[in-house]
Amino acid sequence: MVVGAAGVVTFAATLVGMYTVFGREDGPPVPQALKACEAPGCVAPEALPTTTTPSGGTSPLQPKTAKSTQQPSGSPSPSSSSPTGKPDGSAPPTTPGRPAPPSPTQPPPPSQAPKAAPPGPVTVSYSGSDSGFWEYRGSFTVTNRTGDTLSSWRLGFELSGRSRLRTLWPLPWHREGDAIVVNGGPLSNGASYTVTFVARGRGEPPTGCTLNHRPCVWG
Repeated sequence: MVVGAAGVVTFAATLVGMYTVFGREDGPPVPQALKACEAPGCVAPEALPTTTTPSGGTSPLQPKTAKSTQQPSGSPSPSSSSPTGKPDGSAPPTTPGRPAPPSPTQPPPPSQAPKAAPPGPVTVSYSGSDSGFWEYRGSFTVTNRTGDTLSSWRLGFELSGRSRLRTLWPLPWHREGDAIVVNGGPLSNGASYTVTFVARGRGEPPTGCTLNHRPCVWG
């Protein structure tokens, strides 16, 4: 009887051990817990879960493998510098064979108009020539340089020596003593008027020239 009881106890212990290891028959087996690390700070790895296969068996799940982030050899990494179009301090490239554009030239300054001469007096000039046979010709030219228009003018002169006046044109004349007087009309600024006469004598220049009752200003 003692032997029989011991056998029963042994059989029961065997069943309990098998139940602990393999679990129930109608469900998946329960894995045993891994033995914890005995060293301080050691973390025991987790047990892999199991999945049921179509054949009814169980298989442990494969751990997820992390995707590799390593770039293939020979290709540039994303952190490598890319051209941005900005100059890096070097001279910009030039197109070979194309001449440089000509530099703009400054236009010459505009030429200034010559300044007008300041107003001056009314001048008189004389020229004479010998026409032969004791006759000569003389011309008086009156020029207005005052800057204004003369309303009228008066020219007087005397023949030298024993000269005698024969003719004068294009204005009428008259005598005032020994002087021959010619009265002219309006004379604009810068304009001139010439009086010519012919006289008998040696051809000496006239004397006592006056313009508007004042001595002539030769010019």
